[in-house]
Amino acid sequence: MFHHSREHTSRSRRGSLLLECVAGLVALGIALVVISRTTQTIDRQWRLTTQERLATETLDNAMELALALDWGDITAERLADIQPSPHAVARLHQWRLSVEVAEEDSPITGKRLQFVLSWQPTPAAEPLSRSLATWVYPREGVEP
Repeated sequence: MFHHSREHTSRSRRGSLLLECVAGLVALGIALVVISRTTQTIDRQWRLTTQERLATETLDNAMELALALDWGDITAERLADIQPSPHAVARLHQWRLSVEVAEEDSPITGKRLQFVLSWQPTPAAEPLSRSLATWVYPREGVEP
């Protein structure tokens, strides 16, 4: 009959326990790295989404201000005075808001307004931009 000594079994078990601990620590380390990278990616995406939402809100506000003006006051010079909110200015780095007013006479007299907001999401990133355009026509009884 073949007998195992108790000492031989205990030594063998200690070696496998050490191997299990090392494998567990490696798996834990890999999980922490994956979680860290995922968290960074989610944070970056969240910031970008917030900036895009702010850009859209800024364009909406600029357009509302422009449309509240009288027909004769809708000029590129007048609309260039429109500024984003302080909150948007703080969140949109290196922002630039531009406006273009194009008068059109055919088939009816109107003005095409286009606001463009550009900003840099991070110092190393390429600038992003969003635009919003509309056409404005004089009210009845108002000479263009």
